[in-house]
Amino acid sequence: MKVPEQVTRIGKKMVRWIPVKPGEEVRRSLEHLHPGEKTELLLEEYYAEKWGLALLLAGACLLFGLLLSVTNVRDARITEASLEREEIGGSVKEIALEADLNGRPAQVHVTLHPREPKEEELEELSEDLKVSLERTILGENASRDEIYLPLALPEEVPGYPFSIRWKSSEPALVSAISGEVAAVEAASQVTLTAVFRYGAYERQAQFTLTLVPEPLEERERERRTLESLLREAEAEGAEEPILQLPRSYEGQELSWRLAGDNYGILFMVGSLFLGILVFFLMDHDLHKQNEERREKMRDRYPEIVRKLSLYMSAGLTVKGAFLRLGKEGKDEPVYDEIRFTCRELKTGRSEAEAYERFGRRTQLQEYIQLMTMLTQNLKKGSIDLPLRLREEAGNAGLQKLREGRRMGEEATTKLLVPMTLMLLVVMIMILLPAFGSMNL
Repeated sequence: MKVPEQVTRIGKKMVRWIPVKPGEEVRRSLEHLHPGEKTELLLEEYYAEKWGLALLLAGACLLFGLLLSVTNVRDARITEASLEREEIGGSVKEIALEADLNGRPAQVHVTLHPREPKEEELEELSEDLKVSLERTILGENASRDEIYLPLALPEEVPGYPFSIRWKSSEPALVSAISGEVAAVEAASQVTLTAVFRYGAYERQAQFTLTLVPEPLEERERERRTLESLLREAEAEGAEEPILQLPRSYEGQELSWRLAGDNYGILFMVGSLFLGILVFFLMDHDLHKQNEERREKMRDRYPEIVRKLSLYMSAGLTVKGAFLRLGKEGKDEPVYDEIRFTCRELKTGRSEAEAYERFGRRTQLQEYIQLMTMLTQNLKKGSIDLPLRLREEAGNAGLQKLREGRRMGEEATTKLLVPMTLMLLVVMIMILLPAFGSMNL
């Protein structure tokens, strides 16, 4: 990834402020990818890019998260303490609200139904579901004598052609719309009336419930009381297009805003982890580049040995053969290393040392053995070196052929599963019409 120069400058400052000790693997990878360049300069440039890129991504995500958080807070305010209902036949809305009681936020929920028709328009209901509803309306409560959790008040039951409307003898304690149950300090009885209707048929069924107190913390008590106030307001203004939210609570001023998940804060926290992740993933990318470079050099090994054998058979020395290879214009890793070795030879480095350094830089056993052969020839002398090189070239070619065959077999094995699935699909497509004609 190409990092802008401005980002790199910031990264260089971070390297000076927070020095990072480079790992040996990172150092070796940089040396192999950039032969002949100063290692310390490569490390400084590499870590400057890492710091710069990590800070750039983290900063951008942090700024976006901050803007998202501010926008969420601004858009969530309810300026007129009211919620607009949908018209008759519209959808039911489940709205999460956050009440602000002098700096103490309270999370509450309200079920905002569409505007209801007049009393004469309401559905008539029927009584024959009473047996079925005896247990259904309890919800998660154990029995009708111990009610403190919300009730389940369905508007219809599968298998029955009736619509259902609920009535509560104590709307402040049990909401006939949502089934929410208010907190009580002592046992209280409430009668729920279900009105069943199908066409012109109508019947009522009554269910007597006993509400019991539930141990609650102060914050939970406030939340449930606020929800009770909302239910009362919603029930009183059921025919109005606008739901007026309560403006006070126990003598204190009450303000409202839409509650929702503030993803901005999560985004800001995640941006920090993103920066750290990018910082360390760059090392993985560096090692991957080095591994790809080694594979390219391994693929060229038979060619290099064959050319060395050819040049030396033509009368060139080992140094002359290397210099001849260095003049070839191929832009590949192995030729880059050969050209670097040629520069070392021209600047006065001994042949034996230059060849040994070449083998170490490649990190490949094949080249190390080849350089050892050349170095021993320089020290001891050998008239059969071209012959040995030809044999090595033949062995390298056979090894490359076996490797290609192995990779082809692996690819064939991987293709076996999708080919089998395709065969099954074709068989099904052929057999289905045949079975269909047999049934006819």
